[in-house]
Amino acid sequence: MPVEHTLALITPEGMPHAKKIISRIKKEGFTILARRTVHLTPEQVSDFYYHLYGQRDFPLLVASTSVAPVTALCVGRHRAVEKLVEIVGPRDIAVAIRDALGSLNALYGSVECNLAAVHASADLKAARREIFFFFPQCQVEPWTGLEEGLEWLEEHVKPLLKEGLAQMLKEKPAEPMLWLADWLLQNNPNQPQVEQHLRHHPLSKLPKY
Repeated sequence: MPVEHTLALITPEGMPHAKKIISRIKKEGFTILARRTVHLTPEQVSDFYYHLYGQRDFPLLVASTSVAPVTALCVGRHRAVEKLVEIVGPRDIAVAIRDALGSLNALYGSVECNLAAVHASADLKAARREIFFFFPQCQVEPWTGLEEGLEWLEEHVKPLLKEGLAQMLKEKPAEPMLWLADWLLQNNPNQPQVEQHLRHHPLSKLPKY
């Protein structure tokens, strides 16, 4: 079965429940393909939610999402976009409680402030854009199965990895995994021209524009 990729964003409202949220996503058959925790600026949140600009609650959405760190997850499974939207539930918490009582937003969203705990990409186009927003180097094309995935690794990853391992053996660094990670970032021939504000750090506060 073809595997789709989509994005789940755990908002500041949902961060206290991050372990439970991630556990639920995994139980629904998703694989966590990439994960990072960042503190977005209001400008970055506005860029991420640009399609909601003009809505009445847009200022609140920007303020509440930029007030503290968020965790972005690139996840994959069959029919990932549709399934994640279902388990996350509506962004309006009252509607989520009324129509999707077991959803993540119904369980962990704020009723008083109407703040969602989790954001899910609405469709495949949005998923691609939102994944690239947080993970510029992520491979988001759907795979038809394990064999195709292994072929992709053989073609795109193995040659560079072999070169890096050979160089690491020559230098014998004290922290081999950190050295290899830095080397791969510096020598990736497909390195995209992305803004510095979204470099891959497991935990970072992004600089203001």
